[in-house]
Amino acid sequence: MSVKNNIIKYYIYYTLVFTTFFLPFIIFYFQENLSFSLSQITLILTLGPLIWIAFEIPSGYIADRLGRKNSLIISMLLQISSLSVLFFSFKFYQVMIYVTLYYISGAFASGADTALVYDSLIELKKVSGWERGGNPKPIKRSRCSY
Repeated sequence: MSVKNNIIKYYIYYTLVFTTFFLPFIIFYFQENLSFSLSQITLILTLGPLIWIAFEIPSGYIADRLGRKNSLIISMLLQISSLSVLFFSFKFYQVMIYVTLYYISGAFASGADTALVYDSLIELKKVSGWERGGNPKPIKRSRCSY
């Protein structure tokens, strides 16, 4: 029963983590509310993906050692922490802490989420529901999510 729950939990997790509708508006927030310059905003938006890339392999190693489910738990905790930091951020360095936590969170989830579902589908003998892109059929991961 817990293997079937993994798939249901994945859909809940995916909805919560990848609902990033606020990201396009964050630039306006940085400009208007925090009075950041375009250079500072560009630095924030550039360093984020670089942080993700830097933590991709170490987070994969941790996922292999601690387990995929634990990697996803770490990812969720980091994402909650990052959004909490953003809520209380008024200075540039505080926003950089948010960006760092947010993108490390993404690195911890990257691959561990779909691998956990794939393993669960193998156990349930329902791998035919898996599509070529590495996601269960009902979910289409947007390349613009981040």
